[in-house]
Amino acid sequence: MGPHRPPRAQVALDLRGLLRVLQPARRHNLPAAGRLRSPDPRSPAAVTQKRLLRGRSGLRRPPPAEPVQRSVPGQHLQPDQPSGGAQRRRRALSAASDPHHPGPCLHRRDPAGRGPAGGGRASPLPARLEAGGGGALMAVQPQEAIKPLTVLELNTRIHDLLAARFQSVVVKGEVSGVSLRSGHVWFTLKDAAANVGAVIFSGTARRLPFLPENGQELVITAQVDYHAQYGRVNLVVSKLDYDGAGKLRAAIEQLKRRLDAEGAFRPERKRPLPFLPRCIAFITSPSGAVIHDLQQTIWERFPNTRLVVYPALVQGTASQRSLVAALRQCDQDGLADVVIVARGGGSFEELMAFNQEAVVRAIQAMRIPVVTALGHTSDRTLADLVADREARTPTAAAEIVVPNKADLLRRLGERGQRLQRAGLTALIAPAHQLQRRRQSLERLAQDLHIRRRERLAHLEGMLRQRDPREVLRQRERSLEECRRRLQRSWQATAQRIATGRLQANGLRERLIGLTGRSVRDRAGGLQGRAVRLSSLAPEQTLKRGYSICLDGSDGGIIRSADQSSKGQPVRVLLSAGRLEATVDEAIP
Repeated sequence: MGPHRPPRAQVALDLRGLLRVLQPARRHNLPAAGRLRSPDPRSPAAVTQKRLLRGRSGLRRPPPAEPVQRSVPGQHLQPDQPSGGAQRRRRALSAASDPHHPGPCLHRRDPAGRGPAGGGRASPLPARLEAGGGGALMAVQPQEAIKPLTVLELNTRIHDLLAARFQSVVVKGEVSGVSLRSGHVWFTLKDAAANVGAVIFSGTARRLPFLPENGQELVITAQVDYHAQYGRVNLVVSKLDYDGAGKLRAAIEQLKRRLDAEGAFRPERKRPLPFLPRCIAFITSPSGAVIHDLQQTIWERFPNTRLVVYPALVQGTASQRSLVAALRQCDQDGLADVVIVARGGGSFEELMAFNQEAVVRAIQAMRIPVVTALGHTSDRTLADLVADREARTPTAAAEIVVPNKADLLRRLGERGQRLQRAGLTALIAPAHQLQRRRQSLERLAQDLHIRRRERLAHLEGMLRQRDPREVLRQRERSLEECRRRLQRSWQATAQRIATGRLQANGLRERLIGLTGRSVRDRAGGLQGRAVRLSSLAPEQTLKRGYSICLDGSDGGIIRSADQSSKGQPVRVLLSAGRLEATVDEAIP
């Protein structure tokens, strides 16, 4: 991809250049057609102005206006080296051309011409510069209220100015703060001095070959958009391209993805390093300090190591071919057990040789384990990723490849001591084990003898128990014991029966006494109740001279005169007999 060439109608800017363009315009940047002309003294407007000024005593005639620039909306005029009076006159004319400015002030003098009337401050009188036809007129007008702009109106004017001035700009910077919302990509474009927001709308994002990522250096083509509601400036991106270093990083990233898909970075592909290499090959620049550092570190750690140097260029346009040739020659010779590809650090551009596909493929094709040591750098090269081991510095690579001889001797001595202790343990342990087993066998034999003797005594006892005479004696003893238990049981039972009989007789006598007394008490009570009941019977009441009057029709008792009527038949019960009667009169 060739260098980015913006169209002729576009302007290539960095962020600081964009901010400088947004500053107030200089006088010489405006076209000649945009300048105000001096008022024609013979014009009707000028004649009217002179008459107005002569008709008011004490009014000072304003100085003649000098040619100034006409103010473009949103820009302030700044002359190069104006004098004090010229600067004030230009401010007056510029303010008069603004409909929202009260205009310059004229001051009233006293008749003696000693300055402002009354010796105090001048009383301001508003005046406006009104453009009419081809000239400008300074007219005295009464004081009027200033109509302020709303924030939205101000922001809308700024938006219109930016939209007309910056239809398409080309800006470069670093991408940060990338976020995706509703298909739109929002990010910040920044450099060392400033930053500006940018957006890629979803329709544009689908057409772009790639989307921005954090940390990329990009050149964007965009339109400057000012959001009137929130007062923010955004770049509406229409095109993306990589910067110089960004293009290299993009190519490296593409190669990295391809190699990763092929499995070049898989851990199982990497070969183990030999424990104690007999020969180590260096592939590096023969004139740098890297060889000295590697040789000094390796021979300090293991002096007997053989070293082979394959000189190669590690920087420049020819470094790729030189590195590939050195790697192939080293692999073809087969002298070394391990290879160290080293360099003393450098910038991203200086390490580009180690990101070339030919160098990476050559390292991948090596039959000998490869260790890379490209110096202190924040960028890992593709050679680091494909190598079997990676070190940050040549010294660290030497420490990885070669063990320390003093450490090996110390470890060997420690292992010898452990082996000696293990040998002594192997000789002494069987004797101790045999002694322990002998003692254990003696204890087992003694325990077995005791258990056998106890078992024999137990069997002798059982044999004696199985003798018929002994069995007969046991049966006789058992029968006698049963007889005694039966006798004791019979006596106890007879005793319990006699005691029960005595208790039953006592209870019977007690029951008889209690029953007779209760019957007598109950009979006396019943007799008393019978006497009381007989005295309350209706027959006894009738015998005392009372009678009961019944209704002759239904037999109901008549208790009051209200229950009877004249001519009603009634029945009167007496103690002896009854009377059938008729009611002649009912008197309540």
